[in-house]
Amino acid sequence: MLFSVSGCNGGGNTPACAANPIDNGDFELLPHETNNVVSLWDVAHSGTGYAKTTAKAVLTNNDPLRGFTRTYNPISGDYFALLKTGSSKAAPTSLSQTFTACAGDTIQGSAFFFTGETARICVNHDSASVDIYNENGNRVTNLFNAAGNYNQPQFGTTDWMDWSYTFTKDGTYRLVGRVTSADNNYEDSYF
Repeated sequence: MLFSVSGCNGGGNTPACAANPIDNGDFELLPHETNNVVSLWDVAHSGTGYAKTTAKAVLTNNDPLRGFTRTYNPISGDYFALLKTGSSKAAPTSLSQTFTACAGDTIQGSAFFFTGETARICVNHDSASVDIYNENGNRVTNLFNAAGNYNQPQFGTTDWMDWSYTFTKDGTYRLVGRVTSADNNYEDSYF
C-alpha cells in the first residue's frame, strides 16, 4: 500500500482538538527504507509483510500473458508509506495512528492498491482499505477500499486515489490503513 496523509485543518473550537494533527502524515521523518519502522505510526504485520517509508515503488505483476509494471512516486514531498501483504489473512499489514479532531476538521490523503495476483491463480483476492475508527473502536467511515479482481489488464490495481473526511464531532479517532492477504499466498499485494 502506498499512503499519504495531509492532516487535519485544525479549525475546531477546542484547543485540545486543534493541537493534535496527524504526526508525520507526509512520511518525511527518518528512517526510510527500513521495514516495520515508520516514525510516529503503529505498524502491525505478519510473516513477510512489512510497512516502510520509501521514495519510489516499482511493482510488477508477473502474469505470463498480461503482466505489467507500475511505478508509484510520492504525490507531495519525497516519501510515502508502502505496505506489503503478509502470509496470513488473520493478520493484515497495517499502519495506524490515534489523533484528536474537532467538528469541522478535514483529514485528506491518497492511497493506491497494487496486486501481483492474477485471474488464473486467484479464487480469493487481496484487498486494501483506509478507515477511521472512534475511541470506542467503532468504524466511523471507510475512506478507501480496493481489492484484486478478474478484470484485465490490471486485476484491480489502481492509480493514486484521493480521499477525505470532515469530522462531525470532536473526539479521539484512529486512522488505519491496511492491506490484507486473501490467505492464498500466491503473490503479494501493496498499499
